[in-house]
Amino acid sequence: MVANGALHCGSGCTLGDIPAEWLAFAVPAVAVAFGWQSLFSEKIFAVWIMDYIFAYLFGIGQGIIAAIKAETLSLTPGKSACMDSWPLPTSIFSAP
Repeated sequence: MVANGALHCGSGCTLGDIPAEWLAFAVPAVAVAFGWQSLFSEKIFAVWIMDYIFAYLFGIGQGIIAAIKAETLSLTPGKSACMDSWPLPTSIFSAP
């Protein structure tokens, strides 16, 4: 069951990330619609939101309520881990 759940989550993320990334690359206005230049100064944050939504849509299966529960609990920590890789301002680490 664990392997099946992990494969389901991983495939949903992969199938969602590929079209979302290419869409943001080919049509930058889509990234603007997701907050680039208004909410976020960096395009990557708007694209991460697109990645999350696309992965969520690709991962949802037949039982919509069960799928939402399963996908939310598995997808959110996985996608949030991506945010650990973005650079923090160096002022956070400097002594006062």
